[in-house]
Amino acid sequence: MQLLMQLVSLPGERVPFLIGMALLVIWLWLKNNKKFAGLFLISNLTTIFIVQFLKRLIAEPRPTGALEIGFGFPSQHTASYVLFFGLLILWTKNKLLKILGIFMILTIGISRVYLGEHWTVDVIGGYVIGFTVLWLSWWSWSRFYLQKS
Repeated sequence: MQLLMQLVSLPGERVPFLIGMALLVIWLWLKNNKKFAGLFLISNLTTIFIVQFLKRLIAEPRPTGALEIGFGFPSQHTASYVLFFGLLILWTKNKLLKILGIFMILTIGISRVYLGEHWTVDVIGGYVIGFTVLWLSWWSWSRFYLQKS
């Protein structure tokens, strides 16, 4: 179980996440999905900014024994997974990618608490922020881009 939880959390670590985000944005750009690439990039950067701002404002410590440094509330992994995989789920027609995205969103919160990196409330905060930014991003995309297409 430990290995599965570590594998679920690994893509959310700072360097792998930023590399994955950059590669996906470049791929979308090259596939002539420039507007969605922009939405994807801006939404993800907005989520990172909001979470990091709140972490510093609230300054809630992580559980004792956490390996990661910095404050715990809200969970960056959770908020970023909801936004990243949520946008992919809404955008793609690939069923396997949709299933993977749902799996990642559902398990990231469990993994962060299981690994002792966050309290449950940190993860709930991450889900609230992630789903809020996801909803606002998709709403604006649907309203201002899809309706005009």
